[in-house]
Amino acid sequence: MILVVHRQALTDRQLNAAVVAGRTVPGPNGLYIVSVGYFIAGVPGACAGWLALVSPAFVIIPLLRYVGSRAERPAGPRRDTIVNFGRCGIDRFGYYSLARDALHGPVSIAIAGVSFLLMAFTRQDTLWIYRWLRPW
Repeated sequence: MILVVHRQALTDRQLNAAVVAGRTVPGPNGLYIVSVGYFIAGVPGACAGWLALVSPAFVIIPLLRYVGSRAERPAGPRRDTIVNFGRCGIDRFGYYSLARDALHGPVSIAIAGVSFLLMAFTRQDTLWIYRWLRPW
C-alpha cells in the first residue's frame, strides 16, 4: 500500500501482477517481493528483492543455533514469551491496516465476521469457507 498510494513507485495493476506471480508459482509466499523489485528497478531491483527474501533465512539459522543452546536456561521460556508477544503485536498492526483498507461496507464486514466465526469455532479449511462465502 505504501509503495502504491504514498510513494507511487508502483501502479495498482503492477502490484496485483506481482502478487499473482508470487502466489501462482511454487515456493515461498513472499516471492512477489522479487516481482515488485523488478517493476520498480528492473533486474537490480529483482536481485535486491531476492536478497531481501533469502537473507532472513541465512541470518536465522545461526541465530537459532545460538538461542537453542541457551534455551534450557531459566531465561529461555521468558524470552520465548516476550518474542511471541512482540510477534503478535506486529501481526495485529498489519492485520489492522489490511482490515481498514478492505472493510468498506456492511456486506464486507458481515463476510469478515462470518469468516472469523467459522474459522474460530469450526475445523473447516479456509478454502471451504471462501467457497461458501464467495457468492455474497
